Amino acid sequence: FKLKEGEISNVLETEAGYHIIQMIERKGDYINVRHILLVPKVSPLDLFTAKRELDSIAGLIRSDSITFEKAVEKFSDADNKNSGGILINEYTMGTTFEAEQLDPQVSFTIEKMQVGELSNPVPLKIDKQKDAYRLLKLKSKTQPHKANMLDDYARIQQWALQEKQMKAINKWIDEKAKQTYVRVVDEYKTCPFAHQWEIR
Repeated sequence: FKLKEGEISNVLETEAGYHIIQMIERKGDYINVRHILLVPKVSPLDLFTAKRELDSIAGLIRSDSITFEKAVEKFSDADNKNSGGILINEYTMGTTFEAEQLDPQVSFTIEKMQVGELSNPVPLKIDKQKDAYRLLKLKSKTQPHKANMLDDYARIQQWALQEKQMKAINKWIDEKAKQTYVRVVDEYKTCPFAHQWEIR
């Protein structure tokens, strides 16, 4: 932010919409700003046009006129266009997902797909506000299995580490709770707590 105190920015476009930002004050690396956000409305005609365009792009991919990755690079508006459209799992930062980690619409769509298959246009909401469509290509699929040390060592190690960390944190809280004053407001005194607080 290069704005000076009281200065107002030009119109900025982000995935959320169009912003005008005013700098209230700056203290070192901390800034206090306010902004106006306008979210453009997408008309039903715009959505229909986008869906038809995606249908055409899907036709090009299916006829081998263009690869999925090249189509992403050429036509996509998404942030992941430079990585070939690969989705990143926000929980693991990897490229694999468990079914419950996927958007229900995506999960429902890919459930019926074969590896390498391309979906029809799938509706989605961007930032829970803007309607859009996307194509999905299923890169790989694994069968559900019971966790074992050979195939799931990294995941089991992560679970064990998290469990150990939680035990250490809980032990520390239990020790500190005995010597630390915590005021619990009357309306919350009857609530169940994970730790034993001395309620006065």
